Amino acid sequence: MHFFTDPNEFLKSNIDLKHAFLFSDYDLQKDKNGLDVIRVTGMEGRSLLVTGMAFDENLKTKAHRSNVRIIDKALLSTIDIIEC
Repeated sequence: MHFFTDPNEFLKSNIDLKHAFLFSDYDLQKDKNGLDVIRVTGMEGRSLLVTGMAFDENLKTKAHRSNVRIIDKALLSTIDIIEC
């Protein structure tokens, strides 16, 4: 499991993404947002966009067009992530 706080650092990393699943916050407070990062990496079908704006119609439309699923930040505490 890898954790990055800077999207550019993640994009420059040499992590093999073939078998990865990406959780990305939407608001990265950088020059890219989480949807941009998911698109650039080509991980649209293997990612979740985490946001407090999950019900924003504009964001939902953009995510849908990119085949990116959204999860509301408020639901994160109800999900168990088990590293295998």
